[in-house]
Amino acid sequence: MQRSVTARQPTRVGRNRSLWRASWLLVLALFTYRSTAAAEVRADWIISQINQKNASLPPPLRAEKYGMMAESTFAFFRATNHLFWTDYGSSPLLSTFGSPTTRVWLQGDAHCDNVSALLTSQNAVVFDLDDFDETLIADYQLDLWRLAVSILLAIQENGGLPQKTQEQLIDALSTSYLNTLLGYRDNANELITTYSVGNTPSFLSDWMAQLSDQTHLRVLKKATTVASGKRMFDFDKPGVQQVSPSVMQALQAAMPGYQATLTGRLRQIPSYFRIKDVAQKVRGGMGSLGVTRYFVLIEGLSASQDDDRILDVKSQSPPAGWQYMDPPVREQLAAMIGGDQAMRVVLGYRAMGYRADEHLGTLSALGERFFVRERTPVRNAFELTNLTNPQRAQPLVQQWAAVLATSHARADQDSSPLISYDFEKELLAKVATEKQRQAFLARVRQIAFFYAKQVSDDYKAFKDWHQARPQVAGKE
Repeated sequence: MQRSVTARQPTRVGRNRSLWRASWLLVLALFTYRSTAAAEVRADWIISQINQKNASLPPPLRAEKYGMMAESTFAFFRATNHLFWTDYGSSPLLSTFGSPTTRVWLQGDAHCDNVSALLTSQNAVVFDLDDFDETLIADYQLDLWRLAVSILLAIQENGGLPQKTQEQLIDALSTSYLNTLLGYRDNANELITTYSVGNTPSFLSDWMAQLSDQTHLRVLKKATTVASGKRMFDFDKPGVQQVSPSVMQALQAAMPGYQATLTGRLRQIPSYFRIKDVAQKVRGGMGSLGVTRYFVLIEGLSASQDDDRILDVKSQSPPAGWQYMDPPVREQLAAMIGGDQAMRVVLGYRAMGYRADEHLGTLSALGERFFVRERTPVRNAFELTNLTNPQRAQPLVQQWAAVLATSHARADQDSSPLISYDFEKELLAKVATEKQRQAFLARVRQIAFFYAKQVSDDYKAFKDWHQARPQVAGKE
């Protein structure tokens, strides 16, 4: 009797299905392996880049900074601007809506906390860009993209929002940016436009109105004391320490040179800059750790102890994006500043700001170049928890975009001899049709969500490394 084999031998269709399933599992395994391998390579690179960037910090300060970076994804993002520039500083993605004639002065480290309430030289409170340590000339999209990424990370840190809502907010950012530039086409209104109590959403204007009550005397009382009829720094306050007589003498000797870099009326009042006391800043934010920084108490307009002023004197080095600048532009800027990175900060601040602080200048002393600004009573970022408030999120994002667009529009031929074109005209020509405009919104949205995820992955890699080696992380 012949034995039946139909139940034991697979049909051709069965064999093909088995082969397809095995092949699919092999492809999936290979893809997973490659993805995992790529993630591991990226993680190793991240740690290497961070250690290289912070190698000059003394081990205790490096450990302190790493601890601050490990606190949250947003903190990590703020501390790793160099990674953003490495990833996007020369990206081919810039070419679709960018060109050599869409390069302007940038803030260079645009994120939510770098848009602040500030005091102009006319003592008016405005909502504007702040912190120009990283300023340089490059494509506008690098500021816009970084700001968009920061919005998503800030939302994530403050409780989150639905995906669709986040997409709508990023589109609102891009739309407001373009619409603001449209308002400056064929005019110079960007040079006189500010955002203050009279033209911002009510929750922002109310906040700025409260800040307008703060005075310079409040700053003095917070940081100084009066003894024997003379105002001096209060060294019982945390974060500052006394300096040697030689440091004070060196700074006083450098004051005439500093005055020569000013552009306003104060340049003509030498007595205004007589130094009364100096304190060295020994603690600060992540960006200031290891940076030489002094607070300098000066005489002010009279001999009264109540109109003294405090100068913030901070050493400067090249920005994270310096090597990604267009070489001819970088060479021109380097020649203009004569190697003085503090002057780069001054030029960028003046180009992008409105009636900027009259104390903006540079000071050379003790073998370093310092950027100088006044320590004012108004310099506050808006609370980021507002980003997850349904009534405030969209107008806040639109306001940030308007501030950025206005600063970019100011920072072209209107304000800089290094830029010979009308930035807003050049950009708007690239988004002249509705199809181009929608593609522009899609590009910003794509970059924002992709890189926010990348930053989260990078942060996890850094945090895992930091937690696994808590005793030695600051020494590598």
